[in-house]
Amino acid sequence: MNYYLFRLHYVEVPLMFKYNYKKIKLEAGLSYAYLFSYSEENAAVGYYTTNPPLHRDVSYDLGCGYKISDNFLVNLRYSYSMLPIRPYSGQNVYYGNLWNKMFNKGLYNNLLVLSLNYLLNPAKD
Repeated sequence: MNYYLFRLHYVEVPLMFKYNYKKIKLEAGLSYAYLFSYSEENAAVGYYTTNPPLHRDVSYDLGCGYKISDNFLVNLRYSYSMLPIRPYSGQNVYYGNLWNKMFNKGLYNNLLVLSLNYLLNPAKD
C-alpha cells in the first residue's frame, strides 16, 4: 500500500472583518498561525524529518455564514497561505508556466473549513 501523510498542528489567530446582513454573514481578513508540531511519513520509509516546515504561516481568509437560529450559525471559510510553509526540496520541479515559476516557491496551506457555531450572546437582527 502506497501512501504519504503530512500532518500540521497549528495555533491560529485570525483578524477578520465581518459584515452582517440579516441572517447572512460575510467575512474577510488575515490570520497568523504558529506550528507547534508536525509529522510526515510515507509507505517506503515511515516517519522522517528531512525538510521541516517553517513554524509560522500568514494566510488570507474569506468566508460566509448563515444564522440558522438565534444561537446557531453555520460557516464556510477558505484560507490560503501568502508565504510558503516549506520550500521545494529538490531541483527538478516542473512549474508549468511563467506565473508559477515566479510566484510558486514551495508548499502552501490551502484550507476549506465548514463549522457549526453556537452563539453565547446572540445579537438580535
